[in-house]
Amino acid sequence: MGHIQKGVRVFGEKQKNRIGIYVHIPFCVKKCTYCDFVSIPSLAPPGRRYTSCLLRELETTIDREGIDPSERTIESIYIGGGTPSLIEPDIIEWLIDGIMACFRGSAIPEITLEANPEGLTPERLRAYREAGINRLSIGIQSLDDRLLERLGRIHSSRKAVNAFFMARDSGFDNIGIDLIYGIPGQGVASWRDTLLRTIGLKPEHLSIYALTVEEGTHLWRDIISGRLKRTTEQREIEMYRLGVGLLKDAGYIHYEVSNLSLPGFECRHNLRYWLRKDYIGLGCGAHSFLSFPEWGRRWWNRKEPEEYMRALEGSLSPVDGYERLSRRQAVDETLLLGLRLLNRGIGIKDFSDRFGLDPRDAFAYRTGKEMGLVEERDERVVLTERGILLCDEIVCLNP
Repeated sequence: MGHIQKGVRVFGEKQKNRIGIYVHIPFCVKKCTYCDFVSIPSLAPPGRRYTSCLLRELETTIDREGIDPSERTIESIYIGGGTPSLIEPDIIEWLIDGIMACFRGSAIPEITLEANPEGLTPERLRAYREAGINRLSIGIQSLDDRLLERLGRIHSSRKAVNAFFMARDSGFDNIGIDLIYGIPGQGVASWRDTLLRTIGLKPEHLSIYALTVEEGTHLWRDIISGRLKRTTEQREIEMYRLGVGLLKDAGYIHYEVSNLSLPGFECRHNLRYWLRKDYIGLGCGAHSFLSFPEWGRRWWNRKEPEEYMRALEGSLSPVDGYERLSRRQAVDETLLLGLRLLNRGIGIKDFSDRFGLDPRDAFAYRTGKEMGLVEERDERVVLTERGILLCDEIVCLNP
C-alpha cells in the first residue's frame, strides 16, 4: 500500500484495533418532501435478500481491504436509512449476529437503530432490544402537526410522543431524537414549543438540524414555484441559538455543532466520523473510511438498491468509487471535522505529531482569532460561540 509516514503510522496503530460499522437500509414507507438521501418507498422491503447482500459485502470488504478481523474490535454499529425499523426484528438480529461473527469480541458498546414513529409497537420494540439494539434514534423532526405534514412525514406529534414512551417502557435507556428547524412557515413560537415538549421527554440525545433544501426534492420545487417561502438565514440563526440555549439550560452538553446529549451519552458512532476513525459502510450508497495507510482512503457504493444487490449476487463489487486521500485532504478534513467537536476541537500536539504541521498554520487561524471566531483553550484550537455559525467558512480560508 506504499510507505506509511511516521506521524500517520502512530495514529493508525492507535486506531487499528477498533472499527465502526454503518449499515444503510434504503427502504421507507414514503419519501419525505425534503429527503435527498438514498431511500426507496417500499411497503414490502426485501429484507432477507438485502441483508444477505450486506453480509456478503462485509466479507468481501474485509478480504479486499486486507483487514485482519482477529485484530479488530467493533466499537459501534449504526443502522440508518431510510427507515430501518421497517425491517423485521429477526432479520435485524441476523444482521447483527453476522457482523459480530466477522470480528473478535462479543460486547459492542453501542448498536443504534434509526426508527420512525409510525409502525412502532411495544412488541416490536422489545424484539429489537432482544435482537441486540441498545440505542434508538427516533426521527420525530417536529411536534407541530402542520409542519410534519409539510415535511411529508406520515406520523403525528401524538404518535411521536407515544413512540418515545413505548421505547422507554420497552427497556431503551439510550434514546436520541432528531428535530428540524427552519421549516417553511415555522415560527419561533412553534420551534420553542417543540423544544420544550421534547425536553420534557428527557431523551439522552438530541440532534437539531437546519433544514437543507436540496435541489430536485419536492420541497425544493415548492419553494422554486413560490408555493412556499424559504426561512431566512437570520431566522435560522435565531432558532439555532434558542435550541442550544434551552437544551443547555436543561442539562444537555453541546458537544458537536448540531448535537447535544446528557453527560456520557454522546453518539459513539458519529464521533468516529468527526474524529476520522475507521468505519465500514454497508449497503447501497454507503460510504467507508480507513485512516491508514498514508493519509487514508474511502470508497462508496452504488446508490440503486437493485443494482447493489445484483452486483453482490453476481459476485461483483458494489463499489461505485474509490479515493486515496492526499495529505492536504487529510489536513482539511481533520480541521473541518475536529472543529465541529466544540469541547475537543483540534489538539495542537496531536495534530502536529500526525501532520508535521501546527494547526494554527494550516488554516486562517489568526484571522479567525482576530474576528473572535476561534481561540486556544487548554492547548487546543476551538470555536467560539460566534465561530460555531461560520465553522465551514473558517476552515476553507487559506492560511
